[in-house]
Amino acid sequence: MIATVCDLLNPTSVQEALSSEHKWSMDTEYESPMKSQTWELVPRTSSTKNKPVNILTSLWILVLKRNEKGEIERHKARLAIKGYRQKYGLNYLETYPPVVRIESVRLVLLLSLLLGLECRHVDFVTAFQNGVLCGVDIYMKQPEGYDDGSGRVCKLLKGLYGPK
Repeated sequence: MIATVCDLLNPTSVQEALSSEHKWSMDTEYESPMKSQTWELVPRTSSTKNKPVNILTSLWILVLKRNEKGEIERHKARLAIKGYRQKYGLNYLETYPPVVRIESVRLVLLLSLLLGLECRHVDFVTAFQNGVLCGVDIYMKQPEGYDDGSGRVCKLLKGLYGPK
């Protein structure tokens, strides 16, 4: 499945996207979780182990990034899991946004000012893919357009965009 953001130039299917300028950005987005070991491919049968399993699907989100003149600057792809299909107790136990509170940021800035420390800004390109999952097993079909045909599913080891 594919989602595009308000642009008639965006492809309407994964196959169309893979044969367009979006292919490079999709390849890059797919390789990132592979390099960071965000998931491991496991046989579909080993994911059940005598317990109910909800195997989720993913979604490609494609966006054209434009400059201030409206010209296309780059193609961006994001792989997200369809978290709205998760079931409580099976795919998740609690929900919360793993982001810092503004009060914490202000406290750190105040302490650094009082202690004469230098502050630096860091941007993590794939921030959600660095958080390790604990407590539940989340399984996902291989992303459309990147299925190796083995019938295996992705067992998430780290976070991916979209889950609860």
